[in-house]
Amino acid sequence: MNVINSILSSISGIFGGRQNWTGIEDILDKARDEAIHHIVDNSSTYNPDAILGVTIELSELASAKSNALLICTVTGTMCKKVQFSLV
Repeated sequence: MNVINSILSSISGIFGGRQNWTGIEDILDKARDEAIHHIVDNSSTYNPDAILGVTIELSELASAKSNALLICTVTGTMCKKVQFSLV
């Protein structure tokens, strides 16, 4: 979020004035929240004790004929607590 906000701020500096990027920030927040909910919902099948190493990536696919498409990818590792007993 900070990197994207910095990029958008620098673009507004080029064109002059302070732009209100709250609409874009809201969209990015919503994409992140939906991706996290999706990974949690899909993990419920396996009933993990934790999801570790969660990484959130935002990617933009642009086309000359259409608007850009924002893709939010969340990955993580599901972990199940296992108890071992030594005999």
